Amino acid sequence: MQKITKKSAFEIEPIKMLLFVVIFITLSLWIVFVFIVPNMIEYKKVSQEYESYKIEKKKMDGNIAQKQHSLDLAKKDSSLVVAQFSDEFTKKDFELYTNYFFKDLSFSKTQKIKLENGFYYDEFNVTGNMKTPQDFYKFLDGFKIFRSAVVVTEPINMQLQGHKIKTDFRVRFYRKD
Repeated sequence: MQKITKKSAFEIEPIKMLLFVVIFITLSLWIVFVFIVPNMIEYKKVSQEYESYKIEKKKMDGNIAQKQHSLDLAKKDSSLVVAQFSDEFTKKDFELYTNYFFKDLSFSKTQKIKLENGFYYDEFNVTGNMKTPQDFYKFLDGFKIFRSAVVVTEPINMQLQGHKIKTDFRVRFYRKD
């Protein structure tokens, strides 16, 4: 059996030393290129995808927030309309409202028509006297906040009689069954 002797690095032949260094550098570079570089390339790809997903998510969150805001406004605006269809029409409420704008008011029910999807409307002929045409426009504007869904249909007849304007028109009150 051969005895192994200890030698210092200075005692090893320079060619062997150069060979060991070259082998060490080659193995080190091979390990770097085989194991580390592909992982770095994959990391860059994955981080780029992640950044693009973050940008898309930010855009989508902005769109969702905008659409939610629009939905909230639409719910707020249409809550009165929904309530108008569900509230029951009463002749007394309509008389109180129209007496504010018209004098010598009379109205008669002409027909009740059933529509699709469980809706129907009652149509009334309304006759009354008012002072100015502005009263009629104020009357129409007031229907925006009236309890029931109301449509004033054409023709609207206005005739001057002395200091008053005689007005004839039809009104439809929409309701849900």
